[in-house]
Order: sequence, then structure tokens, then C-alpha cells
Amino acid sequence: MKSARNKKNYRFMDQLLGLSAGGFRRSGLGRSSLIGGIVLCIILGWHQSSHAQTPVVKVDILGVWKYIGFMYEGNFYRPPNPDLNLTFTFNLNGENRLFWEDKGEPGFCERFAKYHVDEISNLYQEITWVNPKNKAECSKDSDMQFGRKTTNHIEIKGNQLWLYLVLNGKDFIYMLEKQ
Repeated sequence: MKSARNKKNYRFMDQLLGLSAGGFRRSGLGRSSLIGGIVLCIILGWHQSSHAQTPVVKVDILGVWKYIGFMYEGNFYRPPNPDLNLTFTFNLNGENRLFWEDKGEPGFCERFAKYHVDEISNLYQEITWVNPKNKAECSKDSDMQFGRKTTNHIEIKGNQLWLYLVLNGKDFIYMLEKQ
């Protein structure tokens, strides 16, 4: 699925923390009534013009995921900073939360985004809120920029979520573990 992945090269930290893009789950419009069918066609027609794929919330992505390391060139690497506590929380309502802090240091970084996952496992996110109480350096991170949209391929492998990025033209897989 390389064609569906973001192929830009980002700074190393952006690769570790860069996750985002737009869209959210549409639900409750599947009624068989004529009016329900018309409304569904209008919404799906509008939505298809906005995104190439139909949005869904994958049940297996729901919950809290903790960063455990990354895979690059076929090798697994533990987090470069062992004091980093980074979590993603995916909710059924199509909203997710990214939060991180360094143990023993003051401050944190936090943001919320709308998300959906299409049928070929691309994660679309759009950042909708950035905590105004974030520490100052959070504003330098691209994943803490209000309105930012990204698309990344994902895979659920057992109790792990693999988020695919590209670094120097090669897969860089951001690995999270279900909590």
C-alpha cells in the first residue's frame, strides 16, 4: 500500500510523533425509508467528493495505545527516550487523543483530532483542538498544529497498532501496544 502512504520525508521527531488527518464517522443513516435513502445518498455523495474511501471506525482500533518503539529497515528499536510516556486514545465517536509527557519533567503535549479508517486501513486525522496548557516546545511539533491533516496506513497485529510512515524512502513503522 505504498501509494496510500505519506511519502514525504520529515524530521526524525516528526516521524516519531507525526500522526494526523481529517474525517469522522457518519452513522445512523442506514434506514430503508425513502427519505433516509435520499439523505444517505446526499451525504455519501458529498463525502465521496471529500475522501477517496468510505469512512469507518474500525472496532479493533478503539481504546488506549502506548508507544513501545519503532521498526526501521526490518529492525525493532525501543523508544530513544525511555522516559517518554506517549499514548493514543481512539474513541467510537470518531475522535482521538494524542498525549505525551517525559517522566520527571514538568509539562505535557496534548491534542484531539477527528479520525476515520477506510476499508484499506488508511488512518485519516484532522487536529481539532490543541491544549492551550501544553508546554512551549509542543507548538514546534507538527502533530500539535491545529487543523493539520494527514493520512497514514495502519495495521493491527495482535495487541499492536503499526502506523506506517516513510523515512528516507523506507518504511518507518511507529509501534503502539494496546493498554
